[in-house]
Amino acid sequence: MENPCKIVCFGDSITKAWTDMFREAITTQYSNIEVINGGGVSDTTNNAIERIQKILDYNPDVVTVGFGMNDWRKGVSCEGFRHNLKTIVDGLEKYKVR
Repeated sequence: MENPCKIVCFGDSITKAWTDMFREAITTQYSNIEVINGGGVSDTTNNAIERIQKILDYNPDVVTVGFGMNDWRKGVSCEGFRHNLKTIVDGLEKYKVR
């Protein structure tokens, strides 16, 4: 991974809770990596589509995507979940984000 590198962890409350631990682990190994917490409490992939521009505004090199628990809990269909994830990934790829 090239340095410096900016990683945004984009997801729900599970992402929000674990990003600090991830940041600590990865920055111990790689000093020029910045990790940004883009987790949102109770977020679904529906909310994620609404927040994608905010994530892109960080100008990330890499985005991790971690959604699912709330989609399941809030009744997002499998087809809706799949469509939303594809929309998120396509949006990131459009801006050359890995």
